[in-house]
This record gives sequence, C-alpha cells and structure tokens, in this order.
Amino acid sequence: MATLTINTTGAQDTRIIAAFRDRLGDPAAGAEEVKTWMIDQLRGVVHNYETRLANEAASAGVTPIEPT
Repeated sequence: MATLTINTTGAQDTRIIAAFRDRLGDPAAGAEEVKTWMIDQLRGVVHNYETRLANEAASAGVTPIEPT
C-alpha cells in the first residue's frame, strides 16, 4: 500500500496541535488525534465522491415512462 506523508516543522506542529485541540475540544489532543481526524476526513471525502458517482450511474440507467 502507498504511503502519504505530510511534512511539517516543529513550529508548524505546535500551531497544528493548538488548532486541533480547539477544534476537537480536547486540551490533551496530540499528533495521533490529528492523524485520526485527517484519516476520517479522507474516508468521508472518498465515500461521498464514490456515492455520488454510484448515484449518477444508477440514475443514468433509469428510463422515463411514456404514458399515453
């Protein structure tokens, strides 16, 4: 499986952790919580995208009725 890497500096880490502690409402949140949140976001984006594609494909297969 491929690996996705995001590189940050120590100063950026401090800012990221502070922001996520605020967002998550958890004053003890750290790198693992940030990683978990980011993974959850990725899952959601992919799920929403693939669901939209599946809905579009299913809708394309529906033919209108032509009552007379």
